[in-house]
Amino acid sequence: MAESWETESCERLLSHFALYSVPVAAMLWCGVPPGQIEEELAKSTDHPSIRGVRRHPYIPCLEPRCRVIQDAIDGGVLACTRENGKAVAAGELVAVERRHVSRDSLKAWIAQQFPGDKPAFLFDEVERSTHPAINADTFRALQADRDALKTRIDNATVAYRALKEERDALARAQDNCRPPHNNIAQY
Repeated sequence: MAESWETESCERLLSHFALYSVPVAAMLWCGVPPGQIEEELAKSTDHPSIRGVRRHPYIPCLEPRCRVIQDAIDGGVLACTRENGKAVAAGELVAVERRHVSRDSLKAWIAQQFPGDKPAFLFDEVERSTHPAINADTFRALQADRDALKTRIDNATVAYRALKEERDALARAQDNCRPPHNNIAQY
């Protein structure tokens, strides 16, 4: 029998240290399975006039996603590294072919710039199913509002029961004050 440490997958932890070249990040963002990336990249070609941007005959989203990632790096809104993963100092140039992005940087950037687009290689099922306008702060505010309304409902329920008991007691008292019915017919 295998020990737990022999079979435990650290894939989720390792993904936090992942670095992607721009074309690989764009391919994953397009939904290409990781096992097919190399095969599909081999079918792609360099853009004739834009360095670092790839084109694919059957994956039309590859080019625009490469371009938007490269533009974000050029604009300083998406941090990049070289293939070794070491941070690049602000203003330091990195050849477009050597640019890599970390999983966490890419995820944060996509969440901010494209909140409705949550690729499965970066976002888990819960993150993908949550509306983009709902973040942790919004969720906490909605939860506080819900809790306050629940408290109001609980208080109103208690008050209703007390008033109902009081009404029932008054109805019983009123019934006790009425003269009894005499079923004997008067002649």
